[in-house]
Amino acid sequence: MFEYLSFLRPPPEACPLGQAVTFVPQIANDLRTEPCETEHNIYFSWQSDSGALHRGGFTKLTTWKPGSTSYKPLNVALPKEARPGDTWRLCLAVNPDSKNLPHCLFLDLTQPEFGRLPFPVTSLPISVLAGESRDTRAVRPTPSKQSKAKPKPTEHNVAKQEKIERLYSLPLNWGTLRITEQTSFDLDKVSFGVLIGALLEGFDRNVSNIGQGNEGKPGPVLRARILATDLSSAIDLIDHNRLSNSHLFDSGINAIEGSEETYRTCRIELHASELDWDNPIPASVWDKDHMLGLHCPFDIIVMADVTYNTASFGALLDTLAGLLKGPSGSGSSPIVLLAYKCRDPEELTLWENALARGISFVRVDTVRGVREPAVEIWLGGWEQDVRSFWSDTCADR
Repeated sequence: MFEYLSFLRPPPEACPLGQAVTFVPQIANDLRTEPCETEHNIYFSWQSDSGALHRGGFTKLTTWKPGSTSYKPLNVALPKEARPGDTWRLCLAVNPDSKNLPHCLFLDLTQPEFGRLPFPVTSLPISVLAGESRDTRAVRPTPSKQSKAKPKPTEHNVAKQEKIERLYSLPLNWGTLRITEQTSFDLDKVSFGVLIGALLEGFDRNVSNIGQGNEGKPGPVLRARILATDLSSAIDLIDHNRLSNSHLFDSGINAIEGSEETYRTCRIELHASELDWDNPIPASVWDKDHMLGLHCPFDIIVMADVTYNTASFGALLDTLAGLLKGPSGSGSSPIVLLAYKCRDPEELTLWENALARGISFVRVDTVRGVREPAVEIWLGGWEQDVRSFWSDTCADR
């Protein structure tokens, strides 16, 4: 199980200069239903418009202790350098490494200790509004003793933020992935799997057309079409993350040593599409070969955390079977990668129901994270395909 730093009470979208930013931090599982049972020191820092951390680094904010005493509002002052019109992000981390502060907000997917500590979190930009500065407050006249009326405080009805961000360092020096999570409507962790597709997790984050070769140019080329699917309520968030990280998909251009010639080493297309398990699979889901006029099947179907509702198993398996069959006449079947964490013993009926439809799963790995239960990685597909694929894989070891 992974644990996440988040905001039980999020910071505001804006804050007047001279006032503190109020929020309530939380450490819990992905659904925020299981608070962290381990004591942790939480630190905070500010991040400027440029993305650089404040020169003061991280400062201890509080100690997270299991129990209700951890849920008290906390106040932090804006940086001394803050001016009206600026924006600053509030960053929280658990036990940041003082020797590696610039990278303590990045989740490195290649590190063996990945997931052993709660994931750090960054707020959206907080706009600084005009207000009292420290110098202004220092020279503010003292109210007359003859006046018994208390001064009415200035009220700023500023909305609370509804999104947070996390940063991921991708393998092979690919770059940094910035993922925006929705903290309402249970959509916060959904976007994580949606955007990364086959690299990390997600449901029907379908990957296809992975090949090699580049029209005679030297070096391998990765070609992939990733389709991120969800209900209509999540599509805007998927598109936002896709656009925020579009530079990662367009940057696969390398130069040939000793030459001014360049060639593309990566061609990735990422699209978002609605896929409702209760409805037939729309034709828009399938990639289309415009030269042949045929719809193409997928090579990989990646699923994560799809067993949360046993009542939907029938619809889920209907959708999975449809994706495995592919468009008519495709002639090939994809493999399935399923990331699964047990929440209810009744979920185990999924394997039985799947097998009754000819769909088989084999557990191939586990990822423990902070504590049990571990996340299980399953390989799936049509029973005969899984048996053949897994036998060949074991034989090559």
